[in-house]
Amino acid sequence: MCTLRSFPYLPLHCIEFAKQSYFSDYMEFAPQQYEAFRKDPPGFFEQLSAMGEAEQFKALKMIKNFIELQKAGKVEFGTCIKVAFDHYCKDFVTSIRDLVHSCDQIEKSSGKPFWTGTKRKPVEAPWDPKAPPSEALEYLYATANCYAFIFKVPYVRNRKDFEKRVVALNLKVPEWSPPSGEAKVDTEEDAGDKVDTAAIEAMQGELYAFDPKSLQPLEAHDFEKDDDTNFHIDFLTVGTNLRAANYDIKRSERAHVKVTAGKIIPALATTTAMICGLVDVEFMKLVKGLHKTEGALDKFYNANINLATGLQAMNMFRPEPAVKKESKLAALPEYTSWQKVIIQGEMSLKQLVEHIESKYGAKVHRLFPAGDDKLCIYDHTQTEKLGWKIEVGEGGKVEIEPEAVYTAWPQLKMAVQMLGRVPEGAARNNFLNQVNAAAKSLQTVKDGFSTRFNGPVSQAYVGIARPAEGEAEKQQYFDAVFKGRPYVALQAHVVNAGGEDADLPLIRYNFRGSGTVSM
Repeated sequence: MCTLRSFPYLPLHCIEFAKQSYFSDYMEFAPQQYEAFRKDPPGFFEQLSAMGEAEQFKALKMIKNFIELQKAGKVEFGTCIKVAFDHYCKDFVTSIRDLVHSCDQIEKSSGKPFWTGTKRKPVEAPWDPKAPPSEALEYLYATANCYAFIFKVPYVRNRKDFEKRVVALNLKVPEWSPPSGEAKVDTEEDAGDKVDTAAIEAMQGELYAFDPKSLQPLEAHDFEKDDDTNFHIDFLTVGTNLRAANYDIKRSERAHVKVTAGKIIPALATTTAMICGLVDVEFMKLVKGLHKTEGALDKFYNANINLATGLQAMNMFRPEPAVKKESKLAALPEYTSWQKVIIQGEMSLKQLVEHIESKYGAKVHRLFPAGDDKLCIYDHTQTEKLGWKIEVGEGGKVEIEPEAVYTAWPQLKMAVQMLGRVPEGAARNNFLNQVNAAAKSLQTVKDGFSTRFNGPVSQAYVGIARPAEGEAEKQQYFDAVFKGRPYVALQAHVVNAGGEDADLPLIRYNFRGSGTVSM
């Protein structure tokens, strides 16, 4: 990561950084976090607490930037150009100046040459407001149109019209001053942003006090390499080559960037067709019900194909027996990947959790859609929050229980302390408003969880797994599949009676129908 961030020396480094940092941060992560805050502030702050400090700082800063843009007036295409230019200055001008200054200072203080080996001394990208360089215009064109998609304003595809708009804005690189403090550059062992905890708390406090109802909805990009009209590959190509120019690295062709960033793996059509044919043969055996007959394992085969071996190109053999896995649960010592926990009939999320805990002698920590632990349907820490308390009594006395409340709302500690010191007036009311806002947020969290916890499991699943607003096609696909499917597949993170992490098979929750629960 240190190489990608500060000392690239191969075209691949530039492509990877453009994809992982520029596109992922600006086009995906930032609008996703903004939308999470705009739609559900309590839920956003809950998920924020699970992030590392660097991620928290990045998310809060990006949300704040989107809010500031809207405070400045109506967002138009000109706004998108200015945002694109800010990125141009930050990524290809000022960050280069900062790095060169810091490394030169290290060289002076140590007396040893710094720019040696694969460490190339970068040069900043040029800019002339009256005659912008072609590469800079290309970057602004792709980036501004990507932001036009995010802000849902019309694209400007006409190049001459676009160039006239850029020149008319008379954009200038901001004044630069050397970074203060000790000159330091990330090492391989210590790569990453150093974050001021106080700055995180300050930004959290600002967002807590902000009402998101006035904010406009934004749309995050979903990377698609094969759509030449969405500017994704254009953005990555020009971002890659600007970074390559910073470090005197060979340029990359658009097609090469597309293959690398899109992780396109070359394949032989003939081999692919053979594999599909063999898979279909095995599927037909399932259709005919051979898996339910005696000696079923002997009727199914694995196949290896290697066209380079001539006569021995294809080998077929019986599948390996199912591997047994230790569960660390007394009620289910071991199981195989073919086994499932089958639950028949709709029930509430609370009933499902209680059933699993009583039957298997385990404590359920999390429930999530099979294969995607980022989408949490149930988290045991949420039940603990039902007992949390933020109350303002007579005389402004605040009662907060337990201490964990301060972890979720860090600005509360200062607000409570100041309420005991500041006399009646506007300043005191400001701190009191912060406490009341946190109390309201906590109640929203409680109400939301209670509704989900006491409601049907299938409803909780849909609320978490259904694609977000703005993704109409994905929503339609999800709805069509869900309408015809009688079950959902779930996974559970559990611990045993001794507090050790334990394992359960996948859960097949048959919510359409009635009957018994089985294994």
